[in-house]
Amino acid sequence: MIPAITLSDGTLLVIVLILGGYVLFLLAIAVVGFRQFVRGRWVLGAALIGAVLAFALVPYGIDTVTKARLTAHLIANTLIPEVLPLESRRVLFISSGGTLCDGLCGDVVGLGVRADVFWVGLGADRAEGPPDNPILGILDPASSLTAIRLSAPDPDLDDQRFPEPAPDVPANGPFDIVIIDDTRAMIAYDAPSLLGMSLPPYAHPQTVRLVFMDWPDPYAGPPPGPPTFRSITAWLDVRPPALWPFFSDSPAVPRYLETAAQWASAICPLAGLPEARDAATHARLCDPDGPAGTLN
Repeated sequence: MIPAITLSDGTLLVIVLILGGYVLFLLAIAVVGFRQFVRGRWVLGAALIGAVLAFALVPYGIDTVTKARLTAHLIANTLIPEVLPLESRRVLFISSGGTLCDGLCGDVVGLGVRADVFWVGLGADRAEGPPDNPILGILDPASSLTAIRLSAPDPDLDDQRFPEPAPDVPANGPFDIVIIDDTRAMIAYDAPSLLGMSLPPYAHPQTVRLVFMDWPDPYAGPPPGPPTFRSITAWLDVRPPALWPFFSDSPAVPRYLETAAQWASAICPLAGLPEARDAATHARLCDPDGPAGTLN
């Protein structure tokens, strides 16, 4: 477990003194400028006041405009269907969460969607892949491909059901659908050609979810075209007014929960019968108060 980083009272006092002195310095220049303005030295007064305002607000204003541009760019390139066509398909999930069938894979299995689900991890090893199929540099080996099924209810956990390996099902291609669910956005750095879009240099990818409807086997070669469906969230540094040399905020754009709600809405119509799904997963995703419900 990583220990929490704490600051001593002395360190906090030093930080407060530095920030307080910095703000007082800006205010002092503004006061001098105001006094010069009142005394009739309009040009000098206006210059001093304008310099303080520019130093305090212009970086924040630039960041706000940049954030709006990035938000518009990502939303314009977000492609999430009303219903994800998974039924009666062989679906391979590639995820970077480090847990068997995590993320969207676990949601699909937990909802009892009628599909043959397979899973493989992403990013256990990180190397440079071949130029024509760069994902192979971060894709776990084909030997770790796993067929997935929904477990029986666990009486010790309120009858919850979880994804588990299906050892009797051969885990190999070809697949009808390949879904990359990358919560670490490694794809954006190691295999950006898979995104099917470009990102501005000031964007820092946070999560990537790509759905390929025509990629039979990621180990055999690259997809024949861009993803059919896609979502990317990214963040950028936003400097707060006045204190921007000392602090920055890094919001996700667009909001991660909003994007997750759209994906939940795309799989909830596929949910199986109550006896074929995990009740907790269905309640979390598809109930009126859940993510999918907030979009209806």
